[in-house]
Amino acid sequence: MIALMLVATCLFLGGNGQLLEQDCGTTTSSRPMIFGGQDAAPVSHPWMAQIYGMGQFFCGGSLITQRFVLTAAHCYKPNVYLTVRLGDFDTRWWTPHQDYPVESTYIHPNYRTFDSYDIALIKLQSYVIYTDFIRPICILLNWSLQQKVDNFREFTLTGWGTMENGQIPSVLQTASLTQIDRTACLQSYGYQVNRLHICAGSIGTHACTGDSGGPLGTIMVYKGASFYTQFGIVSYGPKPCNGVSVFTNVLQFTPWIHYTIEQANLV
Repeated sequence: MIALMLVATCLFLGGNGQLLEQDCGTTTSSRPMIFGGQDAAPVSHPWMAQIYGMGQFFCGGSLITQRFVLTAAHCYKPNVYLTVRLGDFDTRWWTPHQDYPVESTYIHPNYRTFDSYDIALIKLQSYVIYTDFIRPICILLNWSLQQKVDNFREFTLTGWGTMENGQIPSVLQTASLTQIDRTACLQSYGYQVNRLHICAGSIGTHACTGDSGGPLGTIMVYKGASFYTQFGIVSYGPKPCNGVSVFTNVLQFTPWIHYTIEQANLV
């Protein structure tokens, strides 16, 4: 993933918002939302998750509650022992990360291929203890605010996906992506997108292999405070990685997210 400068912009929601987890989207970083290079600052994105299968990293995700991680459905690997790593941002050095075994995975019932309903929830075997390095991202439950999100120009992508030199980064990467109108996305790039998707990126900034399942988000101002909120999940894009990508539109799936978590907690 190629990283560019992120412009500090905010999405103002007034009193219309409702959050899945109240204690979310905040960090202890001195520069939590502004990035001057491609490497993320320590503790700037403490909700980032790394999903491992048989000890190998293969997908990203985001911590959304003390027990659940949000990711893409195409990241699911049946009959493979999965673990989720939280709190890591630089693999070259020891970081206070924690590894959590996966108890169960919930795939959206309408998912068939990566181009539609590409969303899944991972339930961890134990509750996560929040620290400076491990905190949840915000999920906005009010899907009626979709028009505001559609009008937002820039999002931020974070992940450990392949960079332009073909190397896997050792430090968590961030990039600013421009949202593309869905009609223009179809006409210019040929993606069959609808309200279930977000189209974003450019020739110089985009998602790539390994970014799958990771969060696309931005700053939200709610009740006078700023929170980092997730609006997309990395789903698919061109190969080689050189252009606009398609993201699952989280806001359209918040009823399913909320219901699935409630039902899973009853088990």
